[in-house]
Amino acid sequence: MELYPYQKTGVGFLRGRQSALLFDEMGLGKTVQAIKAADWDKPILVVCPAFLKFNWEKELKLWGYPHHVEIVKKKKEFRIPVGKEAVVVSYSMLPPWTNNVENETTLIADEAHCVKNYKAQRTRRFRSLSTAIIGSNGRVWAMTGTPLMNKPNELWGLLKSIGLAYEAYGDWENFLRLFNGRKNRWNGWDWGIPREGAGEGLKKVGLGRRKRTVLPDLPTKSRRFLEVTLSRSVKSMCNDVVSELQSHGISLEDITASHKAAGLKIEFSNIARIRKAVADAKIPKMLEYVSLFEETYTPLVVFAQHRAPIDALATRDGWATITGDTPQQKRAEYVQMFQEGKLKGIAGTIGAMSTGLTLTHASNMMFVDMSWVPGDNLQAEDRICRIGQKSACQYLILTADHPMDGLVNRALVNKAEVLANSVDKAYAS
Repeated sequence: MELYPYQKTGVGFLRGRQSALLFDEMGLGKTVQAIKAADWDKPILVVCPAFLKFNWEKELKLWGYPHHVEIVKKKKEFRIPVGKEAVVVSYSMLPPWTNNVENETTLIADEAHCVKNYKAQRTRRFRSLSTAIIGSNGRVWAMTGTPLMNKPNELWGLLKSIGLAYEAYGDWENFLRLFNGRKNRWNGWDWGIPREGAGEGLKKVGLGRRKRTVLPDLPTKSRRFLEVTLSRSVKSMCNDVVSELQSHGISLEDITASHKAAGLKIEFSNIARIRKAVADAKIPKMLEYVSLFEETYTPLVVFAQHRAPIDALATRDGWATITGDTPQQKRAEYVQMFQEGKLKGIAGTIGAMSTGLTLTHASNMMFVDMSWVPGDNLQAEDRICRIGQKSACQYLILTADHPMDGLVNRALVNKAEVLANSVDKAYAS
């Protein structure tokens, strides 16, 4: 198998840096670029989400890696690779601190946005590991298709985790200036439109390419919003929450800016409850559309933020589902069956199935409901719009006929615009 020219460029970029961020858009083959860039005669440590561990073992062997590959299955079995071998471990298995790192180990962090939150335990543990590896003359390469999933401070957190924040932006104050960040009344951060040059710091330490640039004939995306009529009872629940918010002087638009604001826990727990009820109410319409695809023998991928719609497809003939409870090996088995045309469709929660999987047997995807984090939805979309897809990709989004559901879509559009403005100029032209 031959690498694409842009992938060869990526290999050269990684080999030329001790620490680096590869942020090609999803589906452009970041895994193979890291595999080919690594020195196979030195230790390789891959850290990734748990469900991708077996995929890494498969990819290493597919691309000719000749040495032993060990998948760490239990936290107590974590170890640093030695000699000529690769060890694959999940973020959740990292120890509190790291000692005795083999010289010149290459650390590859897949889906590196997992370590964007500096307060999270896994981020602190990963940072300890990356610091130790850099200190022992090793390399740290991070890969993600979404370097900025929700808010700019997450980009700073990701860069700090791989030792690149200061090289990219100098200091936190300069980062705040470039991304128009300021403290809000809840002691968090609000972000405005990024200034000119905000993406230049990312360009200093990373490499990102868009599909439309490197693969101009890759299928385009189209979206259709399919309205779902809610029952009177569910609409009444939605109206009650809107009224409750308004009684506190909070508009629907307010919650898009800071939906975790301090002092509003009751109201926002109600919003979460309503969102679940709305997702449940969409299930009959979802099943109707699923039947249409089945009747035309058209494969379909279904995503939902909430579990109930996916569970509704779990016992359907010819379908497989992936949730947080699905064992890792079963996930790989279901994906293979779907790609081989042995299933009518595959469905999963956004949290469990939106990254690392290729589902290009389908060119149609349905969202029953969506994540508040636009980067998560983009990750899910690109399960079908990847290398190997030969058809235009269509996304069907079930939208309830109430402002509460429309609010989510508007909020996601607004956040997506901020993400695009923040990162767009960092991609290579």
